[in-house]
Amino acid sequence: MRLRHPAGAGREDRALPLGLPGALVGAGVRRIGAARIQGHGVPRYDNAVKAALASVSRVIGRQIDARLVFTDENNAHFTAGDKPGDNVIAFGNALLERLQGSDFTLKVTCIAAHEVAHIFQFQDGYFDLTQDDATNRRNELMADYFAGCCLAFIVNGGRRINRGTIYRKKPSVQAAFDLMFSLGDDHFNSPDHHGSREERRGAVDNGYEFAFEVAGGNPDGDISADIMDNARFGLR
Repeated sequence: MRLRHPAGAGREDRALPLGLPGALVGAGVRRIGAARIQGHGVPRYDNAVKAALASVSRVIGRQIDARLVFTDENNAHFTAGDKPGDNVIAFGNALLERLQGSDFTLKVTCIAAHEVAHIFQFQDGYFDLTQDDATNRRNELMADYFAGCCLAFIVNGGRRINRGTIYRKKPSVQAAFDLMFSLGDDHFNSPDHHGSREERRGAVDNGYEFAFEVAGGNPDGDISADIMDNARFGLR
């Protein structure tokens, strides 16, 4: 799997790591290639992913500049377009089948928020800030933190956060924390390193915990940059 940017962007391709065993979940930006399926997936999957993306857009206060497509892969990823309107978020039906069971909607929402974070990283220049990094770790942990914030806003019903509500509802999102834990790796010297299991769960947990502070005096409007900056400055 390769990270690709539009022609003329001045960035080299970078290999990206695996997520779930046999999957490419959370692996960032890529070209879809022959695996693309035109049209929609299984109706339940279609509705779940669309609802997740709509929820993320609503609580962040920013439109998501990407089309949704389904593939036959055990994978979810963001594809950078060559021009505005060409960005794609792809969800694999095999991955969605794998996530079936309890907390299905929560897990889909967590993955959707992670991929949306990559869109904003691409559009707002955050990828450029990490282009000299030896691994993909910082970009991935930023996206995990972003996902945690989104989950907090969603379970709270918006950004006018009640800290008590956030803490009371935290057990309800534990499956998302466990999912990100399962995507960690110990390939610390590989360019494909996304962060250890503890780091990935910690990032989404921290995003959830600090949602109150991130929202601050911004109950309305676009808060995506606030989340990204908070995540970026908190990483080592």
